[in-house]
Amino acid sequence: MRRKKCVYTFLYVKKGVQKQITDFLRLLDKIKDRVSKYVPRLKTVFCKRYEGDNLTRTEKIAYEFYPGYKGDIRHLFLFYDWSKVDEIEKKYADKIGDYQLRSILKTQIFMCKRRIRTYSDLIEELRENPNLAKVCELNPECIPDRKIFSRAADRTGIEVFRQIAIDMTKECLSLGLMKGRMIGVDGSLIKSNTSAHKNKEMEEYTDKYAGLYVRGNYLKGVGHLAYKLVDIEYGLPMLVQRYKGSANENPLLIEIIEDFHKGYGFYPELLSIDKGMDSEKNNKFCKEKGIGAYIQARDFGNKELIKTEKGKTFHPEYVEVTDPRVLERIANRRSECEREFSRDKWGYRRDRMSNRGEDEAELFMLITLITTLLTAITAFWVGRADLIRSTSAFKRLH
Repeated sequence: MRRKKCVYTFLYVKKGVQKQITDFLRLLDKIKDRVSKYVPRLKTVFCKRYEGDNLTRTEKIAYEFYPGYKGDIRHLFLFYDWSKVDEIEKKYADKIGDYQLRSILKTQIFMCKRRIRTYSDLIEELRENPNLAKVCELNPECIPDRKIFSRAADRTGIEVFRQIAIDMTKECLSLGLMKGRMIGVDGSLIKSNTSAHKNKEMEEYTDKYAGLYVRGNYLKGVGHLAYKLVDIEYGLPMLVQRYKGSANENPLLIEIIEDFHKGYGFYPELLSIDKGMDSEKNNKFCKEKGIGAYIQARDFGNKELIKTEKGKTFHPEYVEVTDPRVLERIANRRSECEREFSRDKWGYRRDRMSNRGEDEAELFMLITLITTLLTAITAFWVGRADLIRSTSAFKRLH
């Protein structure tokens, strides 16, 4: 009798567990449908298998047949033409230092890729492993001091690094890694290595170019505004600008779009941004330039607005498409900007500077941008589309 009771109990529990599993699988299907509906997939670039001599036969096999293999940090510097950096240095640098710009740049990229926080830790790691120093084209017996790296923008001028970032973006455009047709713009705080309290006498922070960053009703910290333009079709950044942390993002939109046109020679076809940049001036500018601007509207209740299922609102006179379902999908594309900042801050740990200053902050942002683009270029040439946006790819020395 007791045995029969145990069997019934087991069957009852089994039935309950099966029902829970079935309900959970149904929930997953619903979530999957919802995600595919509201978050369109990024376009995937077709990457051919690499047949050149830069990689060994073993490395080629590893890239092709082992998805867990994420490459070697030496591969990161194999597929970009570094003679372009030398040309940019000669053309734009304020002065040529004792160390080649390409060595300083490679070391900065190495620092970003290895998630190293401070220049002291960077120098220590280079001294401990001479092979890493050789990757950056540095003499292992004579590693420069921290000022050579931290003050690189002071020595050569920040314009050099801007031009390198633009050249790498053009390389990505030529490879089909991005198109620049659909873009999103957003800002985020990069904390400065400064006190959160102002100097009582001067009434300014120790980093006088930093400002208090406020988002909504929350104080996020003291630092610089990283204002980034992202290709939301392919998920790669194309442009970044530095402003004071307290800057209002709304008036900055026109400037970054004009800089985009100046750097790449065309305007984007579609723009998706949040309501923080909603203004008549921004909407009219985009209309004049032939940009399909889908700027989410502020709802003050005094205008008739198009409202989507998730509550996003748009001005009917400025958008070309008025179907709420399509507008919802366009608005959700903008989340790729936020993902890009997440990759920077959590993937590369680039949420806080190790020093302070205006040019230093912009250099910090540009190095992150350059590292992201160089990763995409390398992933394309080794035939691994899954590594294009990966922060952990080409990080280790095997």
